[in-house]
Amino acid sequence: RGALPEGATGEDLSALLTACRDAAAGAGGEGAGLVALIPGDSYATTLVDVPEAGEGAAEGAEGAAGAEAPVQMSVKRMRDAWVLYSSREVMEHARDKLDGSSVAMSAGPVALVAEATRSRPWKMALPMDDVPGELVDGCAEALAALARKLDEGQGLPAGANPLLDPETGALRPAEELQAGLSPLGRFDLVAEYLRAVHFAHAFGARLCGTQEELHTLCGPCYLRGGLKVLGMARAAPAEEWAREQNKQVEQASAYLDQLRDLDAEFAPRVAEAVERFYADNCVEEAPERFLCPLSGKRFKGPEFVRKHIDNKHQARLAEVRERALQDKYFRAFSLDPQRPAQAARVVLRGARAQMALERVVGGRPARGGRGPSYADRESMGSAYGGGLGGGPPGPRAAIGGTSP
Repeated sequence: RGALPEGATGEDLSALLTACRDAAAGAGGEGAGLVALIPGDSYATTLVDVPEAGEGAAEGAEGAAGAEAPVQMSVKRMRDAWVLYSSREVMEHARDKLDGSSVAMSAGPVALVAEATRSRPWKMALPMDDVPGELVDGCAEALAALARKLDEGQGLPAGANPLLDPETGALRPAEELQAGLSPLGRFDLVAEYLRAVHFAHAFGARLCGTQEELHTLCGPCYLRGGLKVLGMARAAPAEEWAREQNKQVEQASAYLDQLRDLDAEFAPRVAEAVERFYADNCVEEAPERFLCPLSGKRFKGPEFVRKHIDNKHQARLAEVRERALQDKYFRAFSLDPQRPAQAARVVLRGARAQMALERVVGGRPARGGRGPSYADRESMGSAYGGGLGGGPPGPRAAIGGTSP
């Protein structure tokens, strides 16, 4: 893993790919080499420039020799890139060569800071190499319809999305997007647009509100559908996967429609609550004499009281809006097809409950009950992953090669 400037072009990534491939040379081993280079999303990072002592000395004879120069902070956009190698030995060999080296890019030489990581930078991603082209096209068109709905929700004009026809709103044919573009490449273009513009993940149609949420739930990079890495495979056949993918996209699209209906339903409620708040806090004491009970100030007309509330009591107005929207928040959460699932409750009764209780208290029998026999202890150890007295783990604990 290493950091790159956000403005890295395709030629820059090709130069980096060549450097990463050359760094793996000489590692040895059959099939040794580079598997893939995966650039991540751009992100904002804060750079702190601390001047050295004596830098920026004050002018004049008196000066301020002992004064410290101000610390300068700047925000720069970066993007990380992950390089996948065929083995750990090759990765360590390439890491040692890449770390501290320099690669010539369009903006000038870029010093690389490479580090080894075992974490995958992607989540909720599946290879699609064996999915037929017609199924991939259908999934891409469903995602394009979702992108068009998200564009409309953000107020983007019809021609803002370069992947869609501005007249019909349909996904452009592959020939119009790029020469020789495959169905998988067309799908990837739509997926990357959703990710970069709307923080939405293509696989499963995951809608996220912020980039941080997107990176937490789905990973900081998009793994292309045509890339086979690390033995990932789908458990379902291609037709079943495509059907489930399109179903999730339809659910996300229906959820956007329901949110739009909620907005239309609650907008008058919020406006009514705000107007009532204005009226309750504008008391006419005499002709051309109006009191604001919130501050005790008096004004010549109600419009001045309203302006005063807008300027000085914004927090109270926000509370009024929040109270008017409380029911909307709960209904929006209830409608979300990707809301967190309720934890399953496991109810133990009879002998199982007695055994679970005795396991919790360290093998001591529950009050009023008899202690377990040796045979009971053995069965409990098998059922719950270990004996009560710290004996050998049962069969369930041995699954996956781990001990309790």
